[in-house]
Amino acid sequence: MGIDPDVGHRIIGTEREIADGTGLTLTPDAVSEDLAAFDLLYVPGDLGTRRLAGDPGLIAYLKTRGGARPVASVCTGALLLCAAGSLAGRRATTHHRSYDLRREVVTGRRIVDEGRAVTAGGVSSALSLRLYLVENSEGPAPARRSPSR
Repeated sequence: MGIDPDVGHRIIGTEREIADGTGLTLTPDAVSEDLAAFDLLYVPGDLGTRRLAGDPGLIAYLKTRGGARPVASVCTGALLLCAAGSLAGRRATTHHRSYDLRREVVTGRRIVDEGRAVTAGGVSSALSLRLYLVENSEGPAPARRSPSR
């Protein structure tokens, strides 16, 4: 994240190349890597998330994360976590146009923290979520030094 050299991130996918709804392609660092090995699983949203929430292969892969390790999502990434059971019994938020797709959604909240699951609203909440996660794991000083502030 650019704050602590010992903190890193990896983009993991289920395919060698990922294309979004506009044709933008992304090459993940790894394909189908063990999700249980990571300290935090961060699931972003996209226009294709509603379709992906019905993809049994992807949902089965997300379930390999298990329920004991923290997860976070921004925008409609919450729909994928919900489909994988990671948000069962927890409140969450998502993009405002997807509130009706989630029963336990908290409307009007930028970030909802339910312990091991932290969700953020639309894509404009991504930076807020990043700072929130840093502050809650490292304290307020590193969050204030974050380049996104």
